Amino acid sequence: MRKIWRAIIFLLSVSILFLFSSCESTDNDETLYYVSPRDYTAYKNGIFLNADGNGAVEFLDFDSMVTVPICPKPNCSHTDPDTCSALGISSEKFIYDDKLCWFDSEFVYGENGEITEVSTLYSADVDGTNRRKIAVLDGLFPSAGIYVKNGKAYFGARDFGCKNGITTDYDKVYLYSYDFESQEFSEILSLKEGYNAEISIFGRYENSLAFRFSDGVENKAEPSTYHYMFYDFDSGEFTECDKVIHCAQKDWLITIEDDGTIVINRAYSGDEYRITDERFTQAEWGGYCIFDEMLMCTGDGYAYELKTGKIHTTQICTIRAYYKGKYIVSFMSNAELVAVKEKELLLD
Repeated sequence: MRKIWRAIIFLLSVSILFLFSSCESTDNDETLYYVSPRDYTAYKNGIFLNADGNGAVEFLDFDSMVTVPICPKPNCSHTDPDTCSALGISSEKFIYDDKLCWFDSEFVYGENGEITEVSTLYSADVDGTNRRKIAVLDGLFPSAGIYVKNGKAYFGARDFGCKNGITTDYDKVYLYSYDFESQEFSEILSLKEGYNAEISIFGRYENSLAFRFSDGVENKAEPSTYHYMFYDFDSGEFTECDKVIHCAQKDWLITIEDDGTIVINRAYSGDEYRITDERFTQAEWGGYCIFDEMLMCTGDGYAYELKTGKIHTTQICTIRAYYKGKYIVSFMSNAELVAVKEKELLLD
């Protein structure tokens, strides 16, 4: 009975949140940090995620750790896209002005009879209702990872190089933005086309967008060269980073040098920490993140105190978020997200 009442109270609280949410912020919600921003979309005290199976959009409330579909209709089975507002929303979601926004990308036949890419930008209330088409981006598909700052959505975009109705994988990639006030798309940077061309956005560090791109090559078997960059939101200037960017956390930047040394910089302070212990340097893609000056690499089972240099062993898990002193994690044995305190993760 307690679980039933808990769920009822949660549903009421989510309904109130959706009905009376304010329009104060137009930037990414950075009170929470996500190691996997491509999997989840932050909003106030939780995240939107796509359910397994039919892909219905759900909301996980971190205060209650209860997940429910966003559809407000009572007794809805969440299986019919014509009647359920939790369906038909792509995984490329983001929040702007308390609206849920997403791109719906598809291949269509153009006026010349050739197949081309079309991406339509939609918005809706956070319960998926009141949907409307905002804009259309012709010839490009947005890449995973969208960052909102100062009324603009920044994203990577790709032209798949369609020829005679077939995608050639000879791609052209760009850094793009969409201005919600002027309702215009803008090409910020055009990159070298070719096979294996790619662009990925890491997030924000200080006042810059951190991203990487790979040069296209003429032969599919050739390795790509990756470049790690910063784009200043105010000046529009680009700066290349001489290290591999692993994580941009607004207040923290985690990079990796050629010899594997982990370099951690604190925003605006000049503070720098360097980690040479091989337990970390050999775990480049283990999933680094920093909370309360503790570097977490729980994918490989370690944590590092920045102030003292002490190394801890941890439970093996994937950290998805940090909220009110708790880590939102998934353990290897169970994909379900749970909230745990730091002392529950540390094994020593």
